[in-house]
Amino acid sequence: FYSPLFAPLLRAELDRQGHLTFAGVERLRNEFCPAASFQATLNACIARGDFGAAYVEAEIVHKKGEDPAASGRQAALFPMPAPPKQLRLTTVVPNDLARGMGLHVMLRVPPNSAISEAFSQATQKAGQECLGHWCHSDGSTLHPCPVRVEARGFEGHVFALIQAT
Repeated sequence: FYSPLFAPLLRAELDRQGHLTFAGVERLRNEFCPAASFQATLNACIARGDFGAAYVEAEIVHKKGEDPAASGRQAALFPMPAPPKQLRLTTVVPNDLARGMGLHVMLRVPPNSAISEAFSQATQKAGQECLGHWCHSDGSTLHPCPVRVEARGFEGHVFALIQAT
């Protein structure tokens, strides 16, 4: 993905759509390098974009420290059931402009997010959101930032593209 050749195609796609989409990534892959994987093309688009963007994956997991299988072999005096697993980000790949969004691994996905909808319906969803609705486990929220989210859910996983608007 040599930037002098790839960047003009990426810019044309962004001008056409106004933002990056999974369909746009596929068009770029087919036009620029059909032998490349979709993931490699998506990574190139995010890394070379002049907009804040992150590729994320989410699935139902315990947050760190809640997983009873990872808590060690020592028996508890009063065994307590583990808290329920929740939909959390398990992979976050931001570009330089998106590092300040506050997205991080194990961040809980809010139920009204396109990511949650794509997960529960095993389909593709997109929409405008505010990262200020995303909460840490301590109740604090991310910095309010309007974003566009496109998510694809299947087989217990969600792949999503989050872009600052």
